[in-house]
Amino acid sequence: MIPPYPGPAPPDSNENDDDAEQEEKSEDNPPSPDPKRDTPRGKKPRWKEPRKSQSGSKRQASSQRNVDVKVQCRPTVHPESDVGPRPASEALPFKIKDACALLPEFVAWEDLRPDVQWAMRTGLGYDEAVEVMLADAAQHALFHRDSLCVMLATMMYRHKLDDTPWAKYVPTAYYVMAEVLLESWLERGVVPPEWPELHNLTEDLPSVSDSSSSEEGDDPEDPDFAGPSPKEEE
Repeated sequence: MIPPYPGPAPPDSNENDDDAEQEEKSEDNPPSPDPKRDTPRGKKPRWKEPRKSQSGSKRQASSQRNVDVKVQCRPTVHPESDVGPRPASEALPFKIKDACALLPEFVAWEDLRPDVQWAMRTGLGYDEAVEVMLADAAQHALFHRDSLCVMLATMMYRHKLDDTPWAKYVPTAYYVMAEVLLESWLERGVVPPEWPELHNLTEDLPSVSDSSSSEEGDDPEDPDFAGPSPKEEE
């Protein structure tokens, strides 16, 4: 019997994105969850088909602790689409170091959400990548399958599917893969990372510049600084 698709490495893996990219290039399609496939006659398959509830469902966080975790299985609105992820054989145009060169000085690559990182590795600048991920449109064609499943599993655990517009356009098949992946994480006690709210950090730049200009104007060591205006003598 072929076991269910185990998914990619857990989110706390030490492998960098370039190593993950090499693995994605050699990935094969996961086995179809067909209960009749490779099942001996007269015996039932040992795995269970993931539930298709639109609302949250419970998953066991650890076989030892026997703790149930409520996860979000699907977006509240799920129109799906016929668009699939980026083919594994299709490499990203930019490596991480090339994408980092597109970042503003005050933004760290490690602080970016994974979907923004992937968008920037296609050649988009920071502002454009954030704008694309905030748009109500299918964007999952930018990602390789394994990374897409990791992001879906993380959002399912963090209940962020409704807060991520592109998530509702992902076909159900990839949600099924993400459920299997999340199940394996929880069984091993792996906690998915945070999925922060997305906003454009450059929108705060004007206020930072104004504050910086004000501080520079009050520098007492500046030769042009005349100090505070003296009070009029009474």
